[in-house]
Amino acid sequence: MKFTKFMRGILIGMCVLALSGCGVSEGGSSKNTENNATNDNTVNDSKGNDISNVADNVGTSDNTDGESLIRSANLQGSVVEFSDSGCTVTPVTNEDENTAVVAAPGNENDETNVNISYKTDCIFQKANINITTGKASINDASISDIKKQTSLLIYGDFEDTHNLTAAKIIIVRYE
Repeated sequence: MKFTKFMRGILIGMCVLALSGCGVSEGGSSKNTENNATNDNTVNDSKGNDISNVADNVGTSDNTDGESLIRSANLQGSVVEFSDSGCTVTPVTNEDENTAVVAAPGNENDETNVNISYKTDCIFQKANINITTGKASINDASISDIKKQTSLLIYGDFEDTHNLTAAKIIIVRYE
């Protein structure tokens, strides 16, 4: 039953991504560009824009745009393995600007997985995104909320193509 609900959630999430057209960022490049985090927990995208406020509206977050959360993340994916110091994520890939795909559980490819390590001051949050309105409700979360097959938005710095140090992790759920 849980597997069916999870697959339904993944399917709905993929439909939302496909309909929102968030597959390609400006200039036609993929979303796996580096973000910079400063010491005051400010997270910047590759162009230096402050994106820390995108998900920092805890308590008053019903006005947060879910698409903005997704577009501003360095990596979006599903958890394959997890621990207290990090996790392994199979990334969402974009076949074209309208289609996003994530590997089915058990069919992940070790060559494409990304190892995530958490900074000591990493911020953990949950985002419940309303499929109809596209608005996200943001709440605090913790490391213990990350389980296998959890959908994540990850903000941080890529060390290389298979390793990312996370400054902020948002657990995504669609309602």
